[in-house]
Order: sequence, then C-alpha cells, then structure tokens
Amino acid sequence: MKAATSPSSVSRSPTTSSPDLPPARLSAAAVAITCLVGGIAIVAVGCRGKAPRCEPGSAAEQAFEAELLMAVNRTRAAGAMCAGQRRGPVSPLVRAASLDCAARGHSRDMAARGFFDHENPDGEKPSDRARRAGHGDRNVSENLAWGQATPAEVVKTWLASPGHCLTMMDGMSHSTGVGFATGAAGKTFWTQLYGR
Repeated sequence: MKAATSPSSVSRSPTTSSPDLPPARLSAAAVAITCLVGGIAIVAVGCRGKAPRCEPGSAAEQAFEAELLMAVNRTRAAGAMCAGQRRGPVSPLVRAASLDCAARGHSRDMAARGFFDHENPDGEKPSDRARRAGHGDRNVSENLAWGQATPAEVVKTWLASPGHCLTMMDGMSHSTGVGFATGAAGKTFWTQLYGR
C-alpha cells in the first residue's frame, strides 16, 4: 500500500513509481489525438490545458469518495499526532466542485495511464490540475494513495506518514476535492486535494 503527499520528495517517474503498476500505455500524442476526437477520453486521462469533463463516477465510487471525506473530517475533528506533534482539532473540509473534478480526474488518469505520482506524465502538478478545473487559488496540496480497499485504510495510511498527516490536519485548508478510481487488476487510486 503506497501513499504520497505533495509537496514531497517522491521520485518523478514518467510511467510509474512502483513495480506493481503497469507501464503507461498511451503516449502524449495518443492522448492529444483522443482529446481532439470529441474529448471522449478526457474523463479517463485528461488533456493538458483543457478543462476536464467532470462526470461523477459510479454510485460505488461516489460512496467511497464521500466516505473518505467523512473519515478525514472525523480525524480532523478528533485531532491527530503528526510527526510527533499534536495537530488539531481543526475545522471540517467542505467539498468544492472544482477540486472534486481535479482529484477525480487525477485518480482516473493514474488508473488509465498506470502511474502513481503528484506530477502526471505531461508535467502537470496538483495546482495546474486544480486551476484547469476552475479552482482559483494556486495554494493547494494533495494526498495520494493506491492499493487500499477502503477509505478507512487510506486514512490509516496517511496518519502513519508524517507528511500525509500534516497535510490532512492543516488548519489552513478549508475546501477539498476527492477522487477514487480503479485501474488494471482492480488497483485502487485515491486523490484528495486540499484548498484554502
């Protein structure tokens, strides 16, 4: 079970940062061509510089996203030990449609192209994706996880990582976006963006 937080020192691989993930199968040219043909794959892989389509996922995906936010907000309300320091309690996060769109798009992109990183193979960072989805503030942070079966496992993983915990418990963050997707062989991808 892996997790990553931004900003971080995770390696920036154009295809994958884990041997368990499949290599990327779409080239940037294929993605660009797909974008030009009616934007069909924007939901799955996004297109650099274009506003993503933000259809919600299946009922199960939406339930996982909502459950993750509830678990994070329970943790924020209770407070947590992060990097040996007590953090919180802090106010609950409120979902923002633009951040949901960016988070969902990133989870779908990682699942479709087989990578796990804050920076996608096109070089887009969390703030780029948030801005492209319509979020006006560039001060965003991001937690990622892959392989966890439930939102509770995601929060447990993030609490065990000092960087993730600090991001989740940041009292300056007030808005959020959550994205969940399933990739090859049922691998799960989780993204939570935090805005101010």
